[in-house]
Order: sequence, then C-alpha cells, then structure tokens
Amino acid sequence: MDLGKPDEARSLLARATRLSPLGRFLLARACMAANDYEEAIEHFSSLLDSSSPGVARIDALYGLARAFETLGRLREAITSLEEVAALNSEYRDASLQQ
Repeated sequence: MDLGKPDEARSLLARATRLSPLGRFLLARACMAANDYEEAIEHFSSLLDSSSPGVARIDALYGLARAFETLGRLREAITSLEEVAALNSEYRDASLQQ
C-alpha cells in the first residue's frame, strides 16, 4: 500500500483474509487507500462482528469511523468514534472528534 499500488495490495490481501483477521484488517486499509470506502466498511464491520483476536477492536472501530466520515455518514462516524473514546479516550483523535 505504501508503494502506491493499493489495487495490487488488495488482490493479495483478499487471499490473506481467508487465513487471518489481520489480513482482513489490512485489506480494509487497502480499500481505504484505493478510495473504496464501502468495501472498507464491509471489512471493518466483519472484524467487529467476529470479535477476531489479532486485530484490536479499537483499530477496526477507528477505521470504520474514518470510512463513514469520508462518505458523509456522520452519524455512523460519530457513533464509532464514541465507541473508540469509550475504549480509550487517548486513542488518536477520538477525543477531539466528539
């Protein structure tokens, strides 16, 4: 992703998601980098639904909030950020967004 090839990264990470929650988290981030926010929401949400070990819930919630915010779905973004702040008020900019 950092090499400016988010679509290539997405292809590789799609296979990795079958193996690990971390792969799904990285795929969600690759979707964000490729401006595919709807798909990113699907992946972040599936991580939250599965309570998967290996990926911090707070990281998935924060990613979800960013995707919602970018799409203008502000109510959902705020709800996600409130959950982030409840878990850790010091996390990134969660406390600033309230």
